[in-house]
Amino acid sequence: MRKIIIDSKIKILIGILIVGLVLIGGLWILGNRSSESVPSKEIYRKGELIEFSINAKVKLWTNELPFKIVNEKEESVKLKHSCGGVVGCGFDQYCENGKIVGKDVYQICCFSKEWCSGCSDVIFQREEYVNETFVWNQKEYAEITEECEGKTIHREVKKQVPEGKYQIIVNGKVIKEFVIVPSECESWKQRIEEKIANSKYCNEDSDCINVFVPSCTFGCNKIIVNKDKADKLKREVEKFVEKCNDSCLLKCLKLTPRCIDNKCQP
Repeated sequence: MRKIIIDSKIKILIGILIVGLVLIGGLWILGNRSSESVPSKEIYRKGELIEFSINAKVKLWTNELPFKIVNEKEESVKLKHSCGGVVGCGFDQYCENGKIVGKDVYQICCFSKEWCSGCSDVIFQREEYVNETFVWNQKEYAEITEECEGKTIHREVKKQVPEGKYQIIVNGKVIKEFVIVPSECESWKQRIEEKIANSKYCNEDSDCINVFVPSCTFGCNKIIVNKDKADKLKREVEKFVEKCNDSCLLKCLKLTPRCIDNKCQP
């Protein structure tokens, strides 16, 4: 009798172990599947080229690319020039010598001739196999308005997309996720601006000095700080100008700094 009870307990323990192993195995498989279905996020500096590949049959619509890029608000990035206007192309206007000039702009983008050869008047929906590598330069088409001849005219220009999270979608499925972060020079600029802001303390006018470095980024009379911080800041700004191609010819009136409310000011 005792042996039967012990055997029963052993069977129960074995059953529990088997169930546990099955559950662990199932969770492991699900974990792997979920990690495969959701691509890991890559980080790109602003302006870096973003490369991705498509190797699949895709649904194509009139004047559409075989993929779309959306921002974190799920808004599509405008990757091609508009197809509005005259038949088969977009229409662009600009002001030249005070006169409105119009020109046809055929469907253009930054990817390949195959997908950006022109606008189509034929409405279609078809499936096509795509096996291609695409490179995006982080630019999108944005509409701007100008005044010319007393009229408001419209045109499209390429502009850098904002920093943030993006997804590339093919056939409704995310094939790539990435984040655009500030460029190295932009991050460096922000750090210098913080140092300038924290170096403006003073008790009297003689505590302040104007650190003048010809820079388009920092402009005229912006680096007015405590004299104890001046040399170090001047060296860093000069390195910034050299590394980030920031030098420019500025005609600035160098102002005498003052200490107002314990803060160095022009």
